[in-house]
Amino acid sequence: MKTKIYFLPGTLCDARLWLELWAALSEMDNRYQLIHLSIPAQKNIDDIVLALAEQLPEEKINLLGFSQGGYLASAFACQYPQRINTLINLSNAPNKLPDAEVVTRDKIILWVEAQGYSGITLARIKTFLHVNNHSNAKIIERIKQMDTHFGQLGLLQQLKSTTVRKNLLPQLQDAKFPMIFCYGDSDLLVKSETIEKLSSTNPVISHYQFVNCGHMLPLEQPYLLAQTLSNFLTRHTS
Repeated sequence: MKTKIYFLPGTLCDARLWLELWAALSEMDNRYQLIHLSIPAQKNIDDIVLALAEQLPEEKINLLGFSQGGYLASAFACQYPQRINTLINLSNAPNKLPDAEVVTRDKIILWVEAQGYSGITLARIKTFLHVNNHSNAKIIERIKQMDTHFGQLGLLQQLKSTTVRKNLLPQLQDAKFPMIFCYGDSDLLVKSETIEKLSSTNPVISHYQFVNCGHMLPLEQPYLLAQTLSNFLTRHTS
């Protein structure tokens, strides 16, 4: 029987986020069943976690989350540690959002409610990417396609329900289950010192920084990420 890994995406991301990562991971190791989870449309983080708890199996699982999904996966793990075998957090430090990102989100909400939403801009996309990928048409088009899928209603729902976040770091530093934090060296939303400090508090916590990578880790470094995940899961799954 294959080992299941559950994948939670980030803001305005769907299963297309994982295409290259899943292909690489399946090629390296066919022991895994890769399962995409849509983020439940709820009013706040607590309600989202509760909805995930009702959706996911009761037994211990391997849970991976990217960006917003990384925070949600961490929140689920803090609430239901007995149901976690491994926690994999991509492009996220599970604490409160940086003030600058909160301001940006609030401005986006106000603008969209007043003017409507015509899709993510290229300038906004570039803030999520390493400079080497600013002209990567494949990645840019993938982000635009996912954004279009959710549209205005999806954007407002996700921003309003997930901007207010608790600092989960104190709970995670006392966790018993293995976890790994993966992030890009040019990710403007993740402070490496936060992850490094957390990792130093508990031997079950590891981290890996990817060079030449911004926030969109599964799209920018899918092959190296697949290798890192395979190595981590080999150590911690039977």
